[in-house]
Amino acid sequence: MKKVTDYASPWYKIPKEALAPLPPEQKKELADREAAAKKLEADAAKLIAQHQSGVYGEDAPSILVRKDVSALSLDQTVDELEIMTRLSKANFFKNVTIEAHQGDNATDSVSTYMTWLQERVTQLGTDGTYSQF
Repeated sequence: MKKVTDYASPWYKIPKEALAPLPPEQKKELADREAAAKKLEADAAKLIAQHQSGVYGEDAPSILVRKDVSALSLDQTVDELEIMTRLSKANFFKNVTIEAHQGDNATDSVSTYMTWLQERVTQLGTDGTYSQF
């Protein structure tokens, strides 16, 4: 049996016998992946609608746990600071609190956490500025 690659010319029509049907295992796996993708799309649409409306159900997270600031690299710290800034501007913390650490220190204050991030950026060798907005 010839392979699809045997018909490399763009002018040649690939005969049906060159295209083998999928085995049942692969068909099932493909169907399972498609079902999972549809579920993820539905979940994402639900979260987007909740965020845009500002109304969160019981399944909405109430605590956002963040990594220890002292363990973050410069790139991770800058990224985290940008994420937190965007979430703060979007009023995400109206219904959600954070749990953050810097070494032995812990906080549930967004402003304290962002201050720690800014200090970490400065400590790691930049001027502490970040702007992508």
